[in-house]
Amino acid sequence: MKRSGISFLIILIFLLLSCSNSYNQVIDNFNKKYFHEEASDERVYSIYLPDFNCSTMLSDSYELKKGTTLSLIAPDGGVSYKWTALVKDIKDKNKEVETDIAEQKKLSYRVPGVFRDDVVNKLVLTVTDSNGTEYKDTALIIIE
Repeated sequence: MKRSGISFLIILIFLLLSCSNSYNQVIDNFNKKYFHEEASDERVYSIYLPDFNCSTMLSDSYELKKGTTLSLIAPDGGVSYKWTALVKDIKDKNKEVETDIAEQKKLSYRVPGVFRDDVVNKLVLTVTDSNGTEYKDTALIIIE
């Protein structure tokens, strides 16, 4: 019984020593075989792209539930950014009240905020470049 246990131990040691690959080499070989790095063909969305169209900065509309957060990112290249809410005036339905809600590239806005659920609101994004050129886009904001 002792002799078979010692034999098993010796065989086990030889098996372990005969492995030429370390654990890291096994993982590296697996990763090379099954995962491949692909070159990203995504372009950075920028106002300086030759095919840039400012009417594509925002979707046509956003339908949002109360209590959710609206998260949007403006294109690169601006020296200033302005997100403005346009909401129909409560007293005069023909007038819109303009409220600046953010001045950074990324908008993270808790809904409803200044938006109302009884009217169709508007969100205007204005991106200004270093020459003072403004790029604007407008989206409808519907609060459910």
